[in-house]
Amino acid sequence: MNNKAMTAETLGKMLAILAALIVLAIVGTSLLQGAAKSPLKFIDSWLGTTFVKEDQDLTTLNEKAKVNFNKLISEINECSSSKNSECKCKTELGFSDFNGIHEIQIENENIKLVSKQLTSASIGMNAPKCYTSSNNFNDLTPVITIKFDEDDPYLEDSSNNENFLGKEVLYKTQNRLCWLTNRDPILIKSC
Repeated sequence: MNNKAMTAETLGKMLAILAALIVLAIVGTSLLQGAAKSPLKFIDSWLGTTFVKEDQDLTTLNEKAKVNFNKLISEINECSSSKNSECKCKTELGFSDFNGIHEIQIENENIKLVSKQLTSASIGMNAPKCYTSSNNFNDLTPVITIKFDEDDPYLEDSSNNENFLGKEVLYKTQNRLCWLTNRDPILIKSC
């Protein structure tokens, strides 16, 4: 009789373990499918978003920023190739779709979008390395960083020059392209 009791007990334990494994497999599969579809959303949902508004997730913020970054690159190229020699360029989106987790970094011949210290997009180009101030042009020392906070975006260089950027982002003069700050508005036509 003891053998039958042990066999029934062992069989019961095995069925309980099997049921737990089946439940774990079903739940685990659905979690893994969610992670495979959008890893950043999955990680974001598990870790929580303490630095992002509740109605926004990292994936959406990064996708919007990447679209805006590509548009900004296109507009820098358009402004640079404008036939006007003295004009300011207003971007379509400005810096509206960037968030506090993003930065634009400009090095010697490279401009890149960085999100939480990870490069999201990068392109080799001669990006503006100067800014305007009272109709003067001041050179910036790379690495130049454009940062975003709740107020206005601002640029900062390795020499600790810091200026807020305006809605009209670029200023072209005599084949030189500079960032346009909002400190001293320049009254000049648009490109």
